[in-house]
Amino acid sequence: MEEVINVSSPNTPGLRMLQGRKQLKVLVKKVQAARDEMQWGEEGPPPLLVKIAPDLSKEDLEDIAVVCIYMLVIDYFFSP
Repeated sequence: MEEVINVSSPNTPGLRMLQGRKQLKVLVKKVQAARDEMQWGEEGPPPLLVKIAPDLSKEDLEDIAVVCIYMLVIDYFFSP
């Protein structure tokens, strides 16, 4: 089981704006804080994944990678 933050839906107005470095960092921080307040078994909380759009620029991808590494997000993947 994983927790997924989906910021790639082209049909949701404004959602893709959350892929920016500053916005994504704030969102991930809030999700991690909520996850930390929950009780988990011995294995601890599930990994956190970030689902991103497939058509991002190199700069956008670098920003997302920096946030994911800095915030200790396990992985990020492209929406097909």
